[in-house]
Amino acid sequence: MKRSERELQEEVAFHQEMARRLHWLEDLGRDVRLALRRLRHARGFAATAVLTLALGIGANTALFTLVHAVLLARLPVPHAEQLALLGNPGFTGVESGVSDHEVDGLTYTQYQQLRAQSRAFSGLAAFTAFEPSFRLDWGSFTDEAVPAKLVSDNYFAVLGLNPARGHFFDSATAPEAVMSYGYWQQHFGGDPAVVGRTFHLRAATFTIAGIAPRGFTGTTVGQSPALYLPLELQPEILVGRDWRPDPPGMRRVVWLLGIGRLKPGVSVAEAEASSAVIFAESVRAQAAQADASDQSDILTQRLRVTAAASGASSLRDSFTRPLLSLQVLVGLVLLIVIVNLGGMLLSQASARQREFALRLSLGASRGRLVRQLLTEALVLALAGGAAGWFLAQWGERILVRWVAAGDPTLALPYQFDPMVLGFTAGVCVLAGVAFGLAPALRLAGGNLAQRSGRHRGAALPGGLVVAQVAVALVLVTGAALFVRSLEQLRSVALGYGTEGLVTFNLNAAMAGASEARSLEIYQRVADAMRHVPGVSAVTYSENGLFTGLNSGDGMVIPGYTKNGAGAGLDEVAPGYFSALGIPLLLGREFTPADRSRGVKPIVIDATLAKKYFAGRSPLGTDITVQFSDGAMRFEVVGVAAPSKEQSPRDSASDARAYFDIENGHEPGGLRSVNFELRTRAGAGLSRDGLNRLVAGASGLPLRVNSFSSVQALLDTTIAPDLLLAKLAGFFALLALGLAAMGLYAMLSYGVARRRAEIGIRMALGARARQVTGGVLGEALRLLAAGTGLGIVASLALGRSLASLLFDLKPNDPASLAAAALGLAVCGLAAALVPALRAARTDPAQTLRAE
Repeated sequence: MKRSERELQEEVAFHQEMARRLHWLEDLGRDVRLALRRLRHARGFAATAVLTLALGIGANTALFTLVHAVLLARLPVPHAEQLALLGNPGFTGVESGVSDHEVDGLTYTQYQQLRAQSRAFSGLAAFTAFEPSFRLDWGSFTDEAVPAKLVSDNYFAVLGLNPARGHFFDSATAPEAVMSYGYWQQHFGGDPAVVGRTFHLRAATFTIAGIAPRGFTGTTVGQSPALYLPLELQPEILVGRDWRPDPPGMRRVVWLLGIGRLKPGVSVAEAEASSAVIFAESVRAQAAQADASDQSDILTQRLRVTAAASGASSLRDSFTRPLLSLQVLVGLVLLIVIVNLGGMLLSQASARQREFALRLSLGASRGRLVRQLLTEALVLALAGGAAGWFLAQWGERILVRWVAAGDPTLALPYQFDPMVLGFTAGVCVLAGVAFGLAPALRLAGGNLAQRSGRHRGAALPGGLVVAQVAVALVLVTGAALFVRSLEQLRSVALGYGTEGLVTFNLNAAMAGASEARSLEIYQRVADAMRHVPGVSAVTYSENGLFTGLNSGDGMVIPGYTKNGAGAGLDEVAPGYFSALGIPLLLGREFTPADRSRGVKPIVIDATLAKKYFAGRSPLGTDITVQFSDGAMRFEVVGVAAPSKEQSPRDSASDARAYFDIENGHEPGGLRSVNFELRTRAGAGLSRDGLNRLVAGASGLPLRVNSFSSVQALLDTTIAPDLLLAKLAGFFALLALGLAAMGLYAMLSYGVARRRAEIGIRMALGARARQVTGGVLGEALRLLAAGTGLGIVASLALGRSLASLLFDLKPNDPASLAAAALGLAVCGLAAALVPALRAARTDPAQTLRAE
């Protein structure tokens, strides 16, 4: 069968195209082999370049891995882009009452209504915003803190997951549990007999129904539940109160987040609009049962629906700006690396001018030589990237520990992600092209044949060193600002000392104790603690110190006629202020006599007294506190000095008030307390010892939770600031070293190139100190130019850091001066070696060599 002329032409064109591609691949292979041969002959240069690149690329990869895990990583579930979250993604606790405007989460009845009525979702599940931990005896071992999530019966079905073994929940009320794959492997070695095993939790017995799929760590970033328990069994799991029904009025428990899978064609905005209608019906029903004075607050509530491909996370609120700022800073480190290597390759290219000229005379094109230089740069970049990848794996674990800042519950998974690999590959290629362009452009634009006949090589451009110094100064200035900001934060007066102050949480309701009995238990435990050697003071409070728990309500204060009076509230035990060391400026603490005379006492802080009493003495004044479940009158018996109990960033204008936990608010809300113990050196408190004491004093199988020093909790609270200071400091030191290396390399090359000139000058009478001074003077000029440019850039970029600083301006003179001085010292130290080498030049030997 004959083929047409057109078919023959297409076949010829096809073969020609294939030949061109094969020729291109052969050329590429030849370029790579030449590059490897060249780098093998220049082992010192290659090792230096690869190590420098490994530091720059590894730092970028490690930080991007953390950014990806906290901000970008998608849930390991099918079609995660179809998921939507109902509630505040950063919500991780439990709330009681009403939040004005946007709510943080859902009550159980609201979730049930949305699940039954929503037409925007093919399925709607719920899970607890918080992650309780339990002590479980597995027979062969006992785990003191097993993290768990309470989830709806359709949780795994909505996420589209299949069990690794066994099955998920049979029904909403079945006493079953699903174990995470990681916990199963770590504690049971993947034993299949775990499925079907029973364990006791409170008064209930649960059966392990199945194992969650590998790699799934829940729907909240930073949390990694070991067990998933049925939401419907909350009263049996979290003993002491049933959070499922909503009582009339405002006191409703918000403890759930919803996660739904959108129906095809439904957007997140449409799902939010649809959910808003159902949620509004719930709100109106609640307002109809509440007092008229509360209805306006209830009716302002609205529900937020957001895309949930990346899950929920409280870490994003705290770490988004710090991590993105650090990613910019570490990008500047890579920029210094690129400039540094660009200068090194320029030096290499200058030394190879005769080689290039010879190859041009033998017929090689200038483009062919440019391609060869770029290939060498890319081979270096890929080698540095491979080394940087291994450095990043090690650095990532350090970064996670720094993010946790002592929080043992934080869990960020270490797992391969194509996006991180793609980022690393992209950085390698970008870096290789960037630092390979300088010698390639010089080669493309110059007459090497003529140049090689006149010079040994062109001088390295000082502009590269100036650029390195400027970028390094920006980095060092940023690090100085973050360190000084952290110092400012740590020096904030809390109103009490943290030395020797330890705390733990105790929840008697978990053991089935009523609120009245719980208070009795807490009193007995406190009395027992006072007899422990090394414990000098004991108290307890509802919210505790640096726990993230806050309460607040409005107030009616005699003589204050403006709207909006209110304060942060806490319930504390008698002796709270003396135990912590918070001074009482007026009046007294709570006493048992208050109860006998029928008075509900309140202690206010000096901020509240100044804000609402305008110079009047508040002692003896009756204050009405407007709680969510009714108003109550209290008598002011004392005024305490202001203190910061949740964050050192708390505003000095925030007013606080304290009730007597034994004679304060009406029963119905108290479930657990946080003990605060003032200890002396060598007290030797341990969790096991506290557990034995608590069990003996209470007569119940109670165990302490969250045992920690207050200083450790404070460090956890300021974890983003610690991360910024540590990482920015490390990157600043790296930048100083790289800038010093660049200055050293340029001056060393300049001294070597000018050896004949220096020898002649010394033969004509120039002294060693004059030669040394000349080299150091050149270094000073470059440092001065780079410092000036860096200061301008630091002032321009500093405004973007203002929100990350505490009580410090971004143009802080001390930070700028410290950065400039540190850079000058490092630069002059790097310049001293080539300066001394130049001074030791032997004129006779140099002239003979010429």
